[in-house]
Amino acid sequence: MRYVKLAALVILLAVAGLFFMQNDAVLTAPLEMELDLYFVQFLGHAVPTYAIFIGAFLIGVLLSFIFLVVDKIHSSGQLKACRRKLASLEQEVTSLRNLPLQEQGFGKP
Repeated sequence: MRYVKLAALVILLAVAGLFFMQNDAVLTAPLEMELDLYFVQFLGHAVPTYAIFIGAFLIGVLLSFIFLVVDKIHSSGQLKACRRKLASLEQEVTSLRNLPLQEQGFGKP
């Protein structure tokens, strides 16, 4: 399985490299961003198109990492709570096992 993943990664990187080499003129062309609201107008500097792609990718990686960390913290909190509950239930079972048995017979006072 490890070799299949490595082969898929190599193929993906080759296709990405081919894409960037064939679209060099389009990706290096400057792109001006403009935001025109009713009262305010924002005009950005000319940025190469590939910088926008890389920036969007890095923002996606950062947001995914933040969501992963938050989920990990939440899961570890739940795991601690479950372990505490398990320990208390195990202690209860142990205490119930150590109780002496009381026989209730018919006709005995």
